[in-house]
Amino acid sequence: MKKLFLIIIISAFSLLAFAQKQEIVGTVTLTAGGGTQNVEMDRRSDCIVISGSGTLTSSWTIQPSGTPEKWTVVEFDYRGPWVLSGNNITIFGYPLTAIQALNNQSIRTTYTGSTWKVEVMPNYTQDGILEDRLFTANCIPDSAIKDDALSLTKLDMTNTSSLVYTAATAVATELPLATTEFAVGDGTTINAVSMSNDATMSNTGAVTISANAVDNTKLDDFTGQGYIKVGGAAGAPTDVDFNDDGYIGIGDGTDFNSVDVTGDIEITNAGITTIQAGSVDIAMMTSDAQKEVIVIPVSFETGEITTTKVKIPYKCTVTNVYAIVVKLIEATDDATMQLKDHGGTNMTGGLITATAGDPLATAYSSAVTANNAIASGELLQFAAAKTTPGGKIIVTIELTRGD
Repeated sequence: MKKLFLIIIISAFSLLAFAQKQEIVGTVTLTAGGGTQNVEMDRRSDCIVISGSGTLTSSWTIQPSGTPEKWTVVEFDYRGPWVLSGNNITIFGYPLTAIQALNNQSIRTTYTGSTWKVEVMPNYTQDGILEDRLFTANCIPDSAIKDDALSLTKLDMTNTSSLVYTAATAVATELPLATTEFAVGDGTTINAVSMSNDATMSNTGAVTISANAVDNTKLDDFTGQGYIKVGGAAGAPTDVDFNDDGYIGIGDGTDFNSVDVTGDIEITNAGITTIQAGSVDIAMMTSDAQKEVIVIPVSFETGEITTTKVKIPYKCTVTNVYAIVVKLIEATDDATMQLKDHGGTNMTGGLITATAGDPLATAYSSAVTANNAIASGELLQFAAAKTTPGGKIIVTIELTRGD
């Protein structure tokens, strides 16, 4: 390691000295097609610029022309980059490596009397001049690297990975991250995982809670026992006290409230309801339940023809009348029965006419449509009439109770 740094330092100083004392006396411009360039040996310590860039399709040879004196020095300022692509750039017998051809170099050639000694000194201000083969594990101690000197652009990483330190390798390594994966430690090392189970996450960072993932254990504590959560202002969850004895939850069009059940019924905390006394009126009953039937015998016999009156203890409306012969109607004339209200007004549709001579089981019916209201405590009247006595009927009255 120390030897490597010594080489780098010496090369850097040599490059600086070369740049200060040499005079550029010529230029060799390389082209992709390759070729041969001869350098005359009539000067010493000359600096020749080698320029051009691209990808070679054929090799280049730069060689001395003539016989130089011993210790003749010729310097070259190589300015690439050139991609060799299987070809060579040979300078005084030395072929540049692929890395050297890609970077600027200071090249010193010295004639020893029989051969040319070629020294290649990189320009250490460039990127990428150090080859991978020069580096082994831990070859550079931490103290030798200046703080913040190593930029991220110097790291060779794939597009979808992170740089991590794992126990398995004990060095920084790449951790590939597939779509939606992220790095998570397990107490020993770091792994690439995807979010799963109760929630998932997209590759944009959007987290979705899974269906049925939030159970009671994941809810924040309520304000107290007997509270429930309801939507408050702007839909924010709000705790509402529902622990009062016998209270129920009900909406008011805006909020959900805990209220006591009052009025016609009461409810216990066991859910048992009780209808309060006097709470059920006629309007609350079904139409069939609101109906009553009164059955009255009406006689057309001698001494029995009269107006029969029935006192009704509730408000009602007479809706239908039905009659049936239970004794032959005397044939000399018809028998009639007229329903009347409390004041004696005939009810429209309340007249039953039994035709003279009608036998047993002859039936009659009529819908009562007007003057048919009876107040609580009023009389409902059945007025019988027949010139020649004889016959009997049973009259059935259908009532609808009112409030």
